[in-house]
Amino acid sequence: MGDETEEELEKAQRMNNLAIKYATENQFTETLKYLEFYKLQIEGKIFDFKSPYDLDIVANNEQFFEKEFLKLVGSDSINEIKQAEELVDHCIYYSTKIQCELDSAFFSKKRKYVASAISDYYDRVGMQENLQNMTDQAIIASLDTLNPTGVFKWHGKILIINEFIPVYTSPNLKKGEAIMDADKKLIKYIKDLDVIKLSDDYKISGTYFIPYRVNGEKQEFVFNYETKKWQYMMCYTNIQNSFLTKELSKYMPPVLFKEEDDM
Repeated sequence: MGDETEEELEKAQRMNNLAIKYATENQFTETLKYLEFYKLQIEGKIFDFKSPYDLDIVANNEQFFEKEFLKLVGSDSINEIKQAEELVDHCIYYSTKIQCELDSAFFSKKRKYVASAISDYYDRVGMQENLQNMTDQAIIASLDTLNPTGVFKWHGKILIINEFIPVYTSPNLKKGEAIMDADKKLIKYIKDLDVIKLSDDYKISGTYFIPYRVNGEKQEFVFNYETKKWQYMMCYTNIQNSFLTKELSKYMPPVLFKEEDDM
């Protein structure tokens, strides 16, 4: 495969899918192996066209990747830090389709640095202090008073309740992982909702943990012994802009806490 256009690749993809169907029906085992390999190559090339990053370069050259990655992950802008996460995700996907000089294991290790950078950023902007100013009093929840996991509206804001299994044990990295997990859950929810379209350059800001009360202490996470996962609550105050955030919240069920009146 050389310098095909995106249209040529999509045409090749359709033809290859038909060939796979024919080879499967007729049990052409060796031919099928080649066609499946070719399928991955096409998928990788098409993804490269749609990606904002030149994956054929950054996924095959450690120097180029590190230059781009360090510029993003070391930024003072949360949006650029999250672009570092996107860069890693795109490289991982691309490297699973096309054999690259840098494999998915190399890129997966970079997630740690993104998680740390995200956590450090929110520590700098004072995550919990801003939460105190958002309501008359910070809401402290415990596991038995929680709503099911999901996406909710709360005080005109958007709240994510979710559970995950962190890769890292470090509290700082764990917080970063949770923010990344919540971002992905939120964006998927908005896309599945399909009532409001985010702009290509959308920005998420004002992200806060809502703490739990565990043995009289405030913690960002609580362990759910039934699911064997860590649960967190993440509040978003601004998705693209305040108007869009308010509009999105209209399509979300309210979250109810023991300490609050019905919203």
